[in-house]
Order: sequence, then C-alpha cells, then structure tokens
Amino acid sequence: MRLAKVPSTEKTSSGLLFPTRPLGIHDIYILHADPFSKEGSTEIADCLLALRGFRPEGNLPIFKNSKPGYPIEIPYGERSQNPILIAITSWKTDIKSWIASASRHPDPDVPRLDRLNHLLNSVIQCRKRLDYLILSELSIPIHWFLAIVRKLQGKRISLICGIEYLHAPKNTVHNQVWAALLHDAFGFPTTMIYRQDKQHPALHEEQELHRVSGKTLRPQLKPWASPHKR
Repeated sequence: MRLAKVPSTEKTSSGLLFPTRPLGIHDIYILHADPFSKEGSTEIADCLLALRGFRPEGNLPIFKNSKPGYPIEIPYGERSQNPILIAITSWKTDIKSWIASASRHPDPDVPRLDRLNHLLNSVIQCRKRLDYLILSELSIPIHWFLAIVRKLQGKRISLICGIEYLHAPKNTVHNQVWAALLHDAFGFPTTMIYRQDKQHPALHEEQELHRVSGKTLRPQLKPWASPHKR
C-alpha cells in the first residue's frame, strides 16, 4: 500500500484520522493549509493516489511562477471565445441571521434555505449558460457550501461566496471567501477550493462584533500578498 504524506496543520481533524468514507478532492483542498504552492500540489497528488487511487493527468492548479502573490493558474480545457458570464446576486441576509452567526447561535431565519434553493434553481435554469455565481460576504453557513458546489458543478458553474463567521478559540472569528473553481487537471471536470481571509474588519464590523459577541476578527490562513504586476 502506498501512503501519502498528510498535510501538516495546527490540529489534525479526527475525520481525517478516522474517516467514515474516502476523502474527496474538495476535502483535501480544504484540509491543506497551502494547496497552491509547488510542495502543496505534490502533497495533494500523493494524497489522491493513496486515498482515491489515481494521480492527476495534468498539472494541478498552482501559483504562476510557483510564487505566492502571483495569480493561480487553473487548467480547464481550451479557452472559449465566448464572453464569460457572471451572475452577481442580491442575496438578503437578515440582521438576526448575522447576530446568530457572530454569537454562534442557530439561525432564526427558517425559510432562508428555501430562498437559496429558489435562487440556485433560477441560476441553473437561466437561458444563457453562466460561468460564475457570486454570493456576497458572510452569505451562507459553511455546511451549505459543498452542497451548493455539487449542484452548480452539474451545470459547470463556478461558485465564489462569503462564508459565515468561522469561530476559533480566544474569542476569535474568521471571515473568509471560498471559491469552487472548475478545472480538468484530473482528466474530468471537477472543482478545486480556494480560500482567502478578510485581513482586517471594517470599522463598523469590528465594533458590532465586539458589542454583540465580544469577538475579534483575525485571519486564519497565511496573509495573502499583493498581486504582482505582469
């Protein structure tokens, strides 16, 4: 049996040590702290061989020039000459839902998931095939993310959205954008997960977080560098 090198993190998830199902591609990208570095892409390829039984046929998504701060190159077939179509949503998040997220309480907006499904169905049924769907900052709970990704992946739509606050020790929360972007490095269309932290809270956000829950916003992942000019 070949064993892959498990990516090192501050705390290894018990789900990784004792999984009830084989880890999927999405799981590995979410677990890895630096998946788009040269070393990270090699470790992910090793994990896929050990856990899923195959190696990527092409190059995995990686920082251009193998340097953080450069754009991530994502292989996805031949570039189409058609315009890229992006759906930017106007998605309502009630203030009570924001308070519940900040204070780690259940969401009081019961119809919220039904409203989201209605929105997703409208996107999927759009007469013109869309390439990207964008949801706003703090728009969905983390446990909805992969279900939405799978629903959109069937129509080859990439998702970029803000995740509700992720809670950490010492009264800390993280505000992240997660992107599920289509690629074909495995020889078939799938998505990879890119995560990026909000580095500093907005002034009003900082005040309200402290007032409502006594929390402080800090980044979880490596600070991202300013993009390099071409």
